[in-house]
Amino acid sequence: MEKAKRYRIKALQFEPSTREILFETDSPEEKWKELCRFIPKVFLETTASRHCKMKDGTVSSLQRFFVEKILPFCAAIVIEYPFYESDYLSTYYLYHARKFQAVDKECCRLILYLDANCQECLGYVSLRPIASERKIGRSYLEPQIFVDQMGSGKDFFVIQGKYKIHTEGKEIVVRAMPYMQQEGVVSVCAHVAIWTILRFFSSRFANSKEYTMGDVVELIKSPQVRKIPSKGLSVEQVSTALMDAGFSTIVIRKKTEMQPGEMMSELIAYIDSGIPVICISERESHAVVACGRSKSNEEALVMAEDENDESFSTRLNLLMQKEEKEGAQQVEENQQQIILESSCVEWIVVNDDNRAPYFGINSSPQCHEEHMGIVDFSLIDFCIVPLYSRMRLSYADAKSVFMVLAQKSCLSEKTPNGEGYLWTAHKDATTFNKKQKENLIVKIFLTSANTFKEYLRENIDKEKAEKGKTPNELWDLLDIPYSRFIWVAQIADLDTYREGMCSGFVVLDTTCSLADSNVVIALADQKHFEFVKENVRTHKMQAFSAEYENEGLKMPLFNQNCRLVKCNNK
Repeated sequence: MEKAKRYRIKALQFEPSTREILFETDSPEEKWKELCRFIPKVFLETTASRHCKMKDGTVSSLQRFFVEKILPFCAAIVIEYPFYESDYLSTYYLYHARKFQAVDKECCRLILYLDANCQECLGYVSLRPIASERKIGRSYLEPQIFVDQMGSGKDFFVIQGKYKIHTEGKEIVVRAMPYMQQEGVVSVCAHVAIWTILRFFSSRFANSKEYTMGDVVELIKSPQVRKIPSKGLSVEQVSTALMDAGFSTIVIRKKTEMQPGEMMSELIAYIDSGIPVICISERESHAVVACGRSKSNEEALVMAEDENDESFSTRLNLLMQKEEKEGAQQVEENQQQIILESSCVEWIVVNDDNRAPYFGINSSPQCHEEHMGIVDFSLIDFCIVPLYSRMRLSYADAKSVFMVLAQKSCLSEKTPNGEGYLWTAHKDATTFNKKQKENLIVKIFLTSANTFKEYLRENIDKEKAEKGKTPNELWDLLDIPYSRFIWVAQIADLDTYREGMCSGFVVLDTTCSLADSNVVIALADQKHFEFVKENVRTHKMQAFSAEYENEGLKMPLFNQNCRLVKCNNK
């Protein structure tokens, strides 16, 4: 009876409705005061503010989040109350509903607009009625304003899913990476990281389940420890939870024998693949989700061409140590140098539940007065990569194949049915670049076969082929069978790269291993292209090749897995 009475009183104090607020001031502080007039106090109060008087000048983390990050750019906000959020309800029935003290189950949703006409939607933030300062529940926010606030002056590639908002009888599509703050009892930073990964993939693939936070909590295996209250998760628990959700995870562990930037390059490759990665720091006992990266620093690429500069490049001899042990031919010192595009990236974008979304961390160690959380890449000890369950070829394996193919003037003489993983190429085939000793820039990434075929079709249409901009013979690559996901390496010299173009690419089958003979699906350079296809009559893999009749290959760099977010504060 007491609980029912309390809800009736609350309904009289704040009538459930949808309210639109148009701000007439530019001051974020004044906007916050006006916003607080229409939000129930339960979403603004914390345990500290209820039972003791806060010190003068102190503000809650929620107020700081809105005043510093959101309200300077918002011209209008639509308030929806009550709003029933599935993620909060899943944790409500696991924990809050079983408490002696009653806790509300209604949330409040704030839909944010950049203009007064409510046409440009920034996304929405849902507020939970919990006593903690971490009020922000499931939220989808466009990355543009947060990239502008980063202060780097860089353009960024950000992984984004599509999420629908239904409000006032209309549907709004928001492109964002899911964001949420930890509750502290039911969920901690690792739970939020797992939830972010699963919620993102549910928006990208129709057969992916949409996990709530309660579902994530139930995924965790802790036979000897209670799940609630959570004391944090280990790397093994995070990896196992993702595997139980249907992924084949790879755990990248920082090792002392790693070359500088090696772990960073692998992380960037997966980000370019449209795969968000969980980054864990043991020293900080914290987990974040890497979901974007800055454009490559062109100055770093120029520096990498210098033979004496080792900060952004690694000699091919070091990269091929494994192949050398297995009998591969050692590369001569005077041959060209391979520069991984990922080695020239300065900034990583992460979703950190302790901060606003799309927080930028630098690739090199920085000096910070604030020693809290992951503030630079040197603090990351583990990277957990969620991959499609049928993928077998890792980034390290794919890179070793790409490096060999890019360096050699011709491919191995072994046939697809022979031993090894390289197939026959033309004896007179040149390298991917025009000049024998000119350095090559290699961009490595995963993508779906359908997306790659769309990319090919867009860039080898008949009109372009007739004008000689793209070889018409590449049409044959649309007809060959691919695995669902493929590894791709695009290769270019510095001048071609500056134009945003590549002059060659290699495609690998992700379901194969290095021991398989047909790991290479297709190859194209400036002179010719080759591919492997099953013979209909003999049912054996057969290599096909063709020379270009028109001028050599030149195609745009592939960026379909991430959206480019241009910084307006350059």
